[in-house]
Amino acid sequence: MQDPTPYINSLELLIPCAMDIRQRAIVDDAHRSVINYEIYYFSSDKKKIKFDEKPYKHCGPLTDPATHQRFIPTKDSPRIDRAGRAFYFLSDSTRTVFEAHADSLTLPTYRMRS
Repeated sequence: MQDPTPYINSLELLIPCAMDIRQRAIVDDAHRSVINYEIYYFSSDKKKIKFDEKPYKHCGPLTDPATHQRFIPTKDSPRIDRAGRAFYFLSDSTRTVFEAHADSLTLPTYRMRS
């Protein structure tokens, strides 16, 4: 997966802060968090730190990397930290599938709808 930050900056897009949509996010690596396949940008270090402490409270629906089902994570959702980001799962069984095949499931496999 390519880093989207240079592309976003080249387009001069105004990205809202993931913690406060009234504020403009700083689009750089220091103000970015990645949860599963979702990318979040923040307007300040403080907002990023708050998000990273309990991302499940702020992130909204995620895609389970093993089943590709959308779900809303909770504090009890299984979690693994890998490749510099957190991964949340629908269940312990999907976390087990991910652990067995992490190299092929860490990056998204998007397909065009037919």
